[in-house]
Amino acid sequence: MKVMFANDIESQQRDDSKTAVREKKKKFRLNNFFFAFFGGGMLSSDRFLKWFPFLIYLVFLGMLYITNTFIAEDMSAEIVKTKELIQVYHYEYSANASRIVELSKRTSLGERLASKGIADSEESVRVFVNDYFDDIIGKE
Repeated sequence: MKVMFANDIESQQRDDSKTAVREKKKKFRLNNFFFAFFGGGMLSSDRFLKWFPFLIYLVFLGMLYITNTFIAEDMSAEIVKTKELIQVYHYEYSANASRIVELSKRTSLGERLASKGIADSEESVRVFVNDYFDDIIGKE
């Protein structure tokens, strides 16, 4: 069992009363803040008017950040769609290029012309030379 003197008891009571007062002040400050904010007392205070431009600036930055996020998401979705479209066009290009190569082969071309009644010529190609332009150009 601990023996306490009168001074110890008084100091302990003072400490207990101080902590109770501190807790009461904290609670009062919090309640006071809510009453002042919702009651309109804070909006008319000088401190609020001093910080008002900065608060407007912070609100503007927040709106700018939100807008930038939405724009970035839209751009990202557009990039994904464009990549998919490029992939589709690449497949179409490859298919069409191989089809053109196949259709331009001499045997394939000959078969298509034969089905329309046009046959391969037996004669070699004739080249006609016109000397009229050689005089104008200066060739001899």
